[in-house]
Order: sequence, then structure tokens, then C-alpha cells
Amino acid sequence: MTLEEFMSSEFHKVPDVAKFAALGRNTVYAAVNKGELKARRYGNTLRIRTGDALEWLGIELPGGNGAAERQGQYVGSQT
Repeated sequence: MTLEEFMSSEFHKVPDVAKFAALGRNTVYAAVNKGELKARRYGNTLRIRTGDALEWLGIELPGGNGAAERQGQYVGSQT
């Protein structure tokens, strides 16, 4: 998956982030559970904002991601 393809959606499921980052799903789930990667739960599905995934991966974009906060509950060890 290219950066352009990844950025075409505001939110991603864990398998999509794992595929883009060339990591295993368990690595992404572990990062969410440790609070290293922000995710929101919508029903039974975790969704990760594109900007949060890119930040976690250390990929910086000029001008920031500008995405507004959405409804949902953060998961992991956020306070």
C-alpha cells in the first residue's frame, strides 16, 4: 500500500495499518494497548486515524493532518 493510498482514508482498521507499516497485526494491537498508538473503538472495531498512524510510524507531513476529533472512545492506556 502506498502513502497516497493510505492517506486516501481518514480512518483505518488495524490490519490496514499493519499492512501499510509492514508489521504484524499483533504489533499494532500491542501499540494501541500500551497507549503508543491512539485508536478509537466503534462497536467491536478499532479505528485508527491516518494522522495518528503516520505519527506513530514517524512519518511527518507538511502542514499536519488537520483532522478534526471524532466521536468514539479511545482505547489503550490514555488518560
